[in-house]
Amino acid sequence: MTPARFLILLAVLVLVLFGVSLAVRSRTGDPRANQPTDSWVSRLNKRFEEGQRIDPEKDFNSTCRTGRQLVIPKALGQCTVTVPVTSRSVRRAQLTLKGADQFRLEYRPSPEDAEAVPLKINAFKPDKPVKLVFQKNGGQLTLTRLGLAADSIIKID
Repeated sequence: MTPARFLILLAVLVLVLFGVSLAVRSRTGDPRANQPTDSWVSRLNKRFEEGQRIDPEKDFNSTCRTGRQLVIPKALGQCTVTVPVTSRSVRRAQLTLKGADQFRLEYRPSPEDAEAVPLKINAFKPDKPVKLVFQKNGGQLTLTRLGLAADSIIKID
């Protein structure tokens, strides 16, 4: 067997094994569930996620913000948050509503971010977290109360 035929045979074998692994992965469900938690890939992903995590002190400008949460009193019907321009290309936040009220959540990205899209959630409900991704040029996030039940707290993670 010539070296060229051996390499071709080896390449075909690798492609077949790759196809089999994809088939097995799709049958087992979530591909990330089978990854070891201490692998170099999981450590690298964790580092990227930590680098993208939002810092409410710097990235959420609002009169409603207190520390890592937005406090919206019963009498206040709306809270506006400005997400400023930053050097980081992506910032991620998870908002969790604590309280009895529901809110309408609207996000309008900066017009300078051509890839960013506006978001409107008509019923942001308690204990149903919303994950948001903000791009470099930020935008404006508006939370409008849909009822007047009580004071509400929105946790920022």
